[in-house]
Amino acid sequence: MESKLRRFGVYHPKGGELNMCCKLDSHEYEYVTSIEVETLVRVFYKAQNDFNPAYASLGKRSTSVGDIITNGNAVFMVRPVGYKRIPKTKELHKRIMELDEAMVEILSRQNLSEEDVQRLTDNCY
Repeated sequence: MESKLRRFGVYHPKGGELNMCCKLDSHEYEYVTSIEVETLVRVFYKAQNDFNPAYASLGKRSTSVGDIITNGNAVFMVRPVGYKRIPKTKELHKRIMELDEAMVEILSRQNLSEEDVQRLTDNCY
């Protein structure tokens, strides 16, 4: 079976800052590069200086938590584990992040495993 390459855009907060808290409205993003690969997971791998000399030659830091990856109309934020599809408007994103934090807080009181909390919050979007 032949895999189909797709073009993904990689964006970092301006100045190479890190957005470890994954707050979209706290940073302005700038375009870094586009990468042609099969999957979102491969984009992350190809956007690491340690694994891709072509990417390292851009003089940018490796893609990390809080960075943005796009494909067509889909926008994803790199999370500590996996990716989260995000809306295109900052206002809606801010509200979703507030609800997400509140939901995690409530779920954490229910004696659920971290895996269950992650699965439940990921399935909300």
